[in-house]
Amino acid sequence: MGNRREKFCCPACALTAHLQGGQTVRLIELTDYETGAGLPPEQAYLVKDSDVNPCARPHTMPDEMMHPLAQHFDRCSPGLVAFGRKAAAERFAAEHGGTVLPYQEMAAAYRQ
Repeated sequence: MGNRREKFCCPACALTAHLQGGQTVRLIELTDYETGAGLPPEQAYLVKDSDVNPCARPHTMPDEMMHPLAQHFDRCSPGLVAFGRKAAAERFAAEHGGTVLPYQEMAAAYRQ
């Protein structure tokens, strides 16, 4: 953010970062879930609301009594999974659920 480059766990995390810090975020590369290769955002298809969330982690931060803390906000939920090929995104959504949209359409929904 600002003029820094940062890595995010998924596109949802990056697209909602402006809500957290009030700064403009510009995605310059996504990771294709199918191949692991870098992918220009404007060429990506995103799957939203699938049963796969790359950001979901167990709650491991303990409170003072060593009990796991409950998570109250997750800017990565629902997670977004990026694909370079629409057919791959549709195949993934058929298996894991979710909606397939081009990056531009999905990103516009997060900027509102």
